[in-house]
Amino acid sequence: MIRKFHLETLREAGATEEFIEQCSRIEARALERERKASLRHRRRQGRLPAPVEYKPAPLPSPPKVRLPTGVVPGAIPEDWRPDSTGLMMADQAGLSGADLDRELSQFRDYYLSEGKLKADWNASFRCWLRNYKPKGSRNGRYETERDRRSREWREVLDDAKAFASGST
Repeated sequence: MIRKFHLETLREAGATEEFIEQCSRIEARALERERKASLRHRRRQGRLPAPVEYKPAPLPSPPKVRLPTGVVPGAIPEDWRPDSTGLMMADQAGLSGADLDRELSQFRDYYLSEGKLKADWNASFRCWLRNYKPKGSRNGRYETERDRRSREWREVLDDAKAFASGST
């Protein structure tokens, strides 16, 4: 920190508070560098012990999930179709007909290409649907409430412009 009489001298000379603050930060950094250099020097002379390295304890690994007895993970069957819960979730996500078939193909192709084994393919499909992002939404994300309101207001304004120009 700048000593008090230096601060008064700077103020009397007409220095701004911003300049004085900047000088104070520069001096604080210089004092810190000197302090560290002094510690290094004393360490080299053997007057200070070497700093102790702190190593954080490793994080515990998550508990292993055990599958129910008799359930063996396997590849997705060629004739697999989602159960009624999966179809209901697909309908709630707005998937039906060709869109549902396309999403099922993407799901099946992804797991076949990755070679991943699953114990419950219906549960995997439900997780897939929870992460489903409709095509055409902004940045591939779900349409937020703000996006929906903006889109609706744009539609109202377009309708108003069309009405004002005489074409309905």
